[in-house]
Amino acid sequence: MKILIIKLSSLGDIVHAIPTVNALAQLYPQAQIDWLIYKNFSEIILSQSSINIIHKLDDKKLSTLIQAIKNLRKENYDLVIDLQGLMKTALIARFIANNVIGFKQPREQLAACLYKTRVDAGNVMDSAMHVIERNLRIASLSVKVDFAELTRTKVKNTNKKICIISCTTWESKHWPVESWVELMQQIKTKDPQAEIYILGTLKDLIKIENIICKLRVPFHLVVNKSLKELPDFFSEMDIVIGVDTGPLHIAAATLYGSNAEIIGLYGPSSGARTGPYGFKYIS
Repeated sequence: MKILIIKLSSLGDIVHAIPTVNALAQLYPQAQIDWLIYKNFSEIILSQSSINIIHKLDDKKLSTLIQAIKNLRKENYDLVIDLQGLMKTALIARFIANNVIGFKQPREQLAACLYKTRVDAGNVMDSAMHVIERNLRIASLSVKVDFAELTRTKVKNTNKKICIISCTTWESKHWPVESWVELMQQIKTKDPQAEIYILGTLKDLIKIENIICKLRVPFHLVVNKSLKELPDFFSEMDIVIGVDTGPLHIAAATLYGSNAEIIGLYGPSSGARTGPYGFKYIS
């Protein structure tokens, strides 16, 4: 059996889809499972042995999409699972194969009209169920959550290592600069030996500078990690504190089942729906 998973973006949503792919691989060990994804997010699933082929979309151009559909139709997939729930992804799925599974109440309701099988897992946008558990329902699976190769065995550190993730794409999800400064200064007051790592990207530097220019405690600035390097980085951490953003979910997947602590800081989004799975969130 050949199965195609469609989950194009975003980073956190892709991490939340990984347990479903691994569960499918356990349920159908002889199946070929492939994934369609935007290229800039693909690094995070490269280590997943459950995935046979990663089909990458270089951009969002219509011409790119049409060519991808033509290529994927030749693969003769037996089943396509749309975990995105948009009209765009539902159309892609329907053009690729007739046998398409999706949510009965997807993110965009009209998308459901294009699915052959509609799984009732409630409204995907409500907070009644974590998105990971809802994704497992779409494949009619009730299994142990497994992030497989994204999970690392934590190495014991001499000093406590604490990662701060202060930036995300949505401006409304940010925590006040003063709050970050106070938090990190309290951490060092309570544990002077603790090592603080502030994680971000080069694009985040301006916002991070607003924090570090007010800090009066030592810290490490980490802005050069690729997606595939993040799991190893997080495996060294004892505590991760961050806003609702992709790297927070990578940290949760990496440290899932460990003794590490993760705290998600949530504002406009729902921690019950997309909080760091298996860890704490504060709304």
